[in-house]
Order: sequence, then C-alpha cells, then structure tokens
Amino acid sequence: MTGWRAIRLIAVGVGVWGAATFLSGLARSYGQLFAAAPLVGIGEASYGPTASAMVSDLFPRERRGFVNALFNAAIPLGARSG
Repeated sequence: MTGWRAIRLIAVGVGVWGAATFLSGLARSYGQLFAAAPLVGIGEASYGPTASAMVSDLFPRERRGFVNALFNAAIPLGARSG
C-alpha cells in the first residue's frame, strides 16, 4: 500500500476534510451545514484507513501494534477539553 498512490489518497482526503471543515465554519444556515457535513466524513474516511495501512507498512511486524496504538491515540491525546 505504501507508495505515491497512498500518499495522494491521504493528501486528497486531508484536503477534502480541511476544506469541508472550513466550509462548515462559514455555514450561515442549516442547509449549508447539512451539505458540508458529509464531505467532512468523506475526507476523514479516506484518510484514516489509508494512513493506518501506511504506518503498518513502514514498520516491522513486531512493532506494528505499538506504532498503530500511538497513531490512533493521537486524536484523544491531542484533544483539548474545556
């Protein structure tokens, strides 16, 4: 999976995710927010599994569990409450 195709897919997914998040912030009506919200999900859905597979491909089998745990822990650890 590792290669330029995966990198491009991640880049497009992050781009769609970021642009849709930005558009959600600019929404002036429920309809506009309703239109932007699925794009946020599509961008996030294309990024997550591809990046996880890429991380797995970059490390030896013995280290994959630990590295994927760190990768997946980034969201809750990086989130700020309050």
